[in-house]
Amino acid sequence: MISSLVDRDRAQQLEVHYEEDINTEMDLIMLLRTSQQVYEAGGRKFLTYSFSKSVMVPAGEGSVENTKSCQTTFEVEKGIVVGST
Repeated sequence: MISSLVDRDRAQQLEVHYEEDINTEMDLIMLLRTSQQVYEAGGRKFLTYSFSKSVMVPAGEGSVENTKSCQTTFEVEKGIVVGST
């Protein structure tokens, strides 16, 4: 589940195996660095990461730049990643 949400380019640079290597809050920080937002509620922590990537798309006789964006929030309980949205 988490593997599909992680910035794959960044993970590939670090040679990360998603399901095996992203289990704890520390894993998230080491892989994705500092989150853009952090919320705490009910003994749980929510870390939000935003990703964007520019790609060139063929268009007629040339190409145009297109930006793909994604925002993911990871839910952490007692230092363990328990979910994401």
